[in-house]
Amino acid sequence: MTTTFLQVKQEILRLLDDEVVTGSSPMAGQAISAALMQDAVNAALESITTRIWKRSTFTITTETTPTATRQYTLPSDVIDIEAIYDANVGQFIPRLELRVGSAFASGGGNAWLPYPSGSITFTADVEDTITSYYAGAWTQPTGDTSVLDIPDAAIIAIVFFAASYCRLPSAASAANIRQYNTKVDSGQPTDNPVAEFSDFLLKRYEIELARIPMMQRERR
Repeated sequence: MTTTFLQVKQEILRLLDDEVVTGSSPMAGQAISAALMQDAVNAALESITTRIWKRSTFTITTETTPTATRQYTLPSDVIDIEAIYDANVGQFIPRLELRVGSAFASGGGNAWLPYPSGSITFTADVEDTITSYYAGAWTQPTGDTSVLDIPDAAIIAIVFFAASYCRLPSAASAANIRQYNTKVDSGQPTDNPVAEFSDFLLKRYEIELARIPMMQRERR
């Protein structure tokens, strides 16, 4: 099954009992703007990477130009590098450990470090093809027709998180209004049913996410 950004936005609006603005492009709700839903889904896609991430690869060859000595720029969606495979030796090469007294070498072969930030550095020259296997961020939608590349099982979690996020502006407004409450039957000034509903949706997100088996990190 493929799920588009438009379908996710429709689910968010139904969950929050909002009406679609007829003819709006990108699609928006009467109370919830298209920009807010974009921010909400982007935040949800970032949040689920703590449990479910995108298994991705990138390749470095002898033709790839390093930014510095044996240092190469990583793709912008890298969260963490899982493993590095060197086709020249036909095996995975080790990650160099940062220990006091250790040398910047791997004892005859190549090794790597995820330093500096946004880069990877090798202890020896790249002689053939090196493939990095990494945990990546999910692709953020750019329009209503964008297809989300997350697993289908995570869609409902995304909807709950995004719906909670979309309720935050209303919760902030309600908090400003209720500071003037003085009558006993109007509740305490700190009462904020909109914020409570947002928290409820966030808890439902956590429940749905917990139902999905957590991905395992690769052994090093």
